[in-house]
Amino acid sequence: MEIIGGGSLKQRLNGAFLTSYALDMKNQKFYLGTSAGEVYLYEICKDEIRYLKTITIKSKQAIECLLIKKGFYFK
Repeated sequence: MEIIGGGSLKQRLNGAFLTSYALDMKNQKFYLGTSAGEVYLYEICKDEIRYLKTITIKSKQAIECLLIKKGFYFK
């Protein structure tokens, strides 16, 4: 995947690679999995994409697949 956009995502990745993503159109959210074992959660707004939070997986293994279940959302 090639990152096109602002520098904040590249800084957040800190050398890691994007390895997976999931889109939740119903809740206007998307998730990005990384090679460093982190998941970034973003909200899709009318005229912007807003970063919400980082979820770190204890094992620090690459996130190879993301499955978003109905009603599942990190607050």
